[in-house]
Amino acid sequence: MHALLRGQDRKRSTGGGDFSGASLLLVSGRILTMDAGDTVAEALAVQGEHIAAVGTDQQVLELASSGTEVVDLRGRTVVPGFIDAHAHVELGMFAEHFWLDLRDIPLELAKDRIAERVSVQPPGTWILGQGTLGQELPSRDELDTLAPRHPVALRLSMHRLIANTQALSLSGIRRGFPASPTGSWIHRDALAEPTGVISEGFDLLAWESPSVSQLAEPLRETLIDQFLSQGVTTVYEIPASAAAVRAYQHLKGAGRLPVRLRLFPTAAPGHQPLAAVETFAHLGIESGFGDDWLAFGGSKIFVDGWSEGAWSSEVALMAPATQGFLTRTLQRLIEETTLAFSSGVQVWLHAGGDVAQRMAVTAIEEGRTGVPDADHRARIEHIFNQGIDESLLDRVLEAGALAVPNPTFMFFESEERPSDVGPRYPIRSLQAKGLRPPGSSDSAGSQPWAINPWFGIKCMVARENCHSATIDLDEAIGVADALRAYTIDAAHAGFEEGTKGSLEVGKLADLVVLAEDPFTIPASNLDEVGTDLVIIGGAVASGATR
Repeated sequence: MHALLRGQDRKRSTGGGDFSGASLLLVSGRILTMDAGDTVAEALAVQGEHIAAVGTDQQVLELASSGTEVVDLRGRTVVPGFIDAHAHVELGMFAEHFWLDLRDIPLELAKDRIAERVSVQPPGTWILGQGTLGQELPSRDELDTLAPRHPVALRLSMHRLIANTQALSLSGIRRGFPASPTGSWIHRDALAEPTGVISEGFDLLAWESPSVSQLAEPLRETLIDQFLSQGVTTVYEIPASAAAVRAYQHLKGAGRLPVRLRLFPTAAPGHQPLAAVETFAHLGIESGFGDDWLAFGGSKIFVDGWSEGAWSSEVALMAPATQGFLTRTLQRLIEETTLAFSSGVQVWLHAGGDVAQRMAVTAIEEGRTGVPDADHRARIEHIFNQGIDESLLDRVLEAGALAVPNPTFMFFESEERPSDVGPRYPIRSLQAKGLRPPGSSDSAGSQPWAINPWFGIKCMVARENCHSATIDLDEAIGVADALRAYTIDAAHAGFEEGTKGSLEVGKLADLVVLAEDPFTIPASNLDEVGTDLVIIGGAVASGATR
């Protein structure tokens, strides 16, 4: 995979520090530093866990000693380790290791797989299945026929599921159950009976998550197989359970955490809520608490849901009985945001609908008024996905908020859109305004291919949906700008630009050696760029080569 050379005993001071006896050199390549000047170098030196020098082959080779490992890149391209700035590792892990995989298969095959699982599991045990967006899955009645004595729930995404009668009954969801618990919607028929379809309500199910010991190895394998192998060295994770948080700590303590993690637990109410914003404020825990491998990142607040669960102008006109999507009042959101700013806790505001997005911006404006000197970098997740409102964009800029749309979502978008809506996923427009939207997968098991950073980069550059139709092509950006989204801009979105995101002296030596030059590949094939080598903290990552 890579050639190793042994350097001679030589010492040289470079860049103002003594970097004699570098532990690792990468030479004869194309180093895309992603620094402020977009510097491209030939070689890079590592001492311990940090970058010691970046420059020409001659400059870097003079830092070699008898114990230095030298990687001959043979012209290959090197980029900073990718940062997935919004991920659901735990939920994706369940889909891979615990739940029935029904993704992107025909309805009849899905039924066969469910029947097979029913035949080998004792009655009364839960069967959970993972589908994907837009997929046809069995109805409640069909699931009752397939599994009359097993509780079954099938997730199309983290925002929508289908459950059978057993699952509903065990969870207490029946005719007298509220039609719209806070943040959720129980779909009902004309007789007020639950249909089995639940929006924003996975938390309502009486399913019990596995233990810490059961989660640790599957989490580790998922981080290696889905993230590390594709060049992701840092993940901003939204944990779904306290058990997973403990499992991450156990892995880190044993030196077996394969990538760097920053955790952003959800504040109640919302999906898998773990702790209120007040909890961190009262304990004095600020964003960054931890170390370079595992740290607290901040708190995520679901203002609303997604798709039909998004708090939009249309939803606001619906019958009150179906309005369970808004999780909190504007006043409560302002309280949480202001408290986060004053406590040094970064806050993410999930806002899918246009009304929710305006609420999020208002909360940040009010929070900034209360804490004017805070470098809050409050993030609004999903803003502008369905069109860019110029007046709202100006408010986002003025409030110092970070806009975080999701270009990977355009994979399932229709090429048609209403004429009165501006461009969707407007990455070019946001970058032109000085905003730095970070790259992310936001995959919770339903679209694991989105974890590949090159899939996200392809979406930004080619702007194609699953039918190869282009989506608002005027918003396409170049490969270099897309790379910035997954490196230095993602680091900035997590207050980590001082330690990672670019290949500069003193920063962590997290980098990826690419198998192909992404600047020579057609935009539609960017998701095929391979990873030859991943280095984290100056060490070749185990299991990261292919």
